[in-house]
Amino acid sequence: MRVISIHSHKGGAGKTTLTLMVAKVQTKAGRKVCAVDLDFIGSGFEHLLDVQPPVKFLDHYITKDPGSPTLPKLEEMITPYSDGDLGNYSMDLVFNMAGSAVDNERNDQDKSVSLLGMEPASNIAGRSINRFLSTLESKGYDTVILDCHTGLAYLSKSLLRYGKK
Repeated sequence: MRVISIHSHKGGAGKTTLTLMVAKVQTKAGRKVCAVDLDFIGSGFEHLLDVQPPVKFLDHYITKDPGSPTLPKLEEMITPYSDGDLGNYSMDLVFNMAGSAVDNERNDQDKSVSLLGMEPASNIAGRSINRFLSTLESKGYDTVILDCHTGLAYLSKSLLRYGKK
């Protein structure tokens, strides 16, 4: 599975737009694609695309213990997307709660933002994202594009290694 991570030091630089454009190109090339929003402070997918939010957000996955019976299933987090550009093709999206119009279970968003602050000592978010990427690979995705949060913090640096494999 190819992992492409989109980073920038600055907010508003077009990371989300670039993520979606790369995802569309990969999809139109016949690859099974998933774009994942990892900007836990200012998500953009929901604002750029006319789609319904998922049943569960990435925040629900990252903030749970790996063996938790409440760990969401991938199918609950996937939002299929297609438009005129994609023709008969469809790509999958994974949202996080930041910027979402959905207000339920906001506590998970607060937890995921606080996990980012603890990341250098705990690596909880990094391990969760690694587990999540393994799940995507097991589901047969050819390409995963990660729309990362602003700056090159600890989590961003750990995500860069996925793009190098």
